[in-house]
Amino acid sequence: MHFPKELTTVAPLSKVLTLIMFISLPIIGFFLGMKYQTFLNRNTAQSMPEIMPSYQPSLIPSPTISSNSSLQATQLCKDIITTKAIIPDNIKNSSFVYRSVDKISGKEELLLKQTIGSPSQLLLSAKAISDFSFDGTKVAYMDSAPTIFIYDISSQKANSVQLHGKKGGDQFEFVGAWSPDGNYISVARPQAPPGSEDLYKVPEGYFVATISGIHFWMNNNMLIEGYYPVFSNAFRPWGGGEASGFEKKIIPSGDTTILFSPTETVDYSLITADQSNIYYSRKVVNDPKDWDSYPEKAQITFWKCNLNCSNPVQIDEKDIPNSEEKRERNKEIIESHLPNTFSKDQYSNQIGTIDYCPSDENWVLFDLRCETKNNNNRYTSTIAIVNLQDFDHTLQIIGEGRDPHWIKVTHTDGSTGSP
Repeated sequence: MHFPKELTTVAPLSKVLTLIMFISLPIIGFFLGMKYQTFLNRNTAQSMPEIMPSYQPSLIPSPTISSNSSLQATQLCKDIITTKAIIPDNIKNSSFVYRSVDKISGKEELLLKQTIGSPSQLLLSAKAISDFSFDGTKVAYMDSAPTIFIYDISSQKANSVQLHGKKGGDQFEFVGAWSPDGNYISVARPQAPPGSEDLYKVPEGYFVATISGIHFWMNNNMLIEGYYPVFSNAFRPWGGGEASGFEKKIIPSGDTTILFSPTETVDYSLITADQSNIYYSRKVVNDPKDWDSYPEKAQITFWKCNLNCSNPVQIDEKDIPNSEEKRERNKEIIESHLPNTFSKDQYSNQIGTIDYCPSDENWVLFDLRCETKNNNNRYTSTIAIVNLQDFDHTLQIIGEGRDPHWIKVTHTDGSTGSP
């Protein structure tokens, strides 16, 4: 069949139109596809719970968390609230920080309440957060070793510190405790001997020494630590006859002096220490095999000595000063004053952290960890406030969380206290 020439000849205009379509159609298709994906994402986001973005170490602005969520978390402890608490303005307007755990990411969180009744403000979220510094103004935290961050609670700013100098690597699992002056901090390594921590200088970040997890700072440059030599009898029960002694360590040199070293029949356990004295127990058995029946066959006595452990003196157990003794006593007092409707037959409860208001130690923050006895419903800790001299009119739930600490700031004269 013969077609007319005008039907078989490609005109210049057709070539131009074909070229335009060849270039433009993929671009138009890509643009429409992006629009469609954006539409799908928007609908998906509306149906999903909100997930907090991963924490950035340099983050300074802090988002606000609604306090309404604390109501659901405190339902189990609701029986504590028997009356509207009477809290004076100077206490009500005080600030405090506390910890929590993000239920989605599992990360630890540090949160701030500017006043007792204000919404919570997220300060930071990290894999691990240290204890509070001795003066209560700082914490350290980490997401991945060997970097930690020193966070000033008052300024809400963090400075990074690169840890280095540890033979075998500077990998660690969490940050632990501070020295009294805040110049050293300990971290725990996954490969470390049991019960040991590595001490680093901050903010310089260099390794100083390996220390025992059981230690007490005597001053800024000396600590007393427990240690565990190896004996032929490897079956001593933990908590008694575990072949422990204790030693004095100078920081930063790491020079160590053994103060008491155990034998197979005599064991020493470090209890506590202050700036002048060391307090410890001495456990004695007649035969190494008697450790298998500890404590029935052990004679236990209590002692104190000076920093060199010369002329030790035997004392009664009740004469051992313990910084936790006051807190433990007040924990018992708080539990005994919980309302009768808070039935111990139905609920299991435990008082955790107690922190005393810097301006008035009668006022305390504490966390109450409570759950049903049958464990069908478990709730995170609940923070409450009370005046130890007036339980009936001051006991009040604040919200969900644990480990509350009143904010302390460093004043121009070097002292610390309330803002």
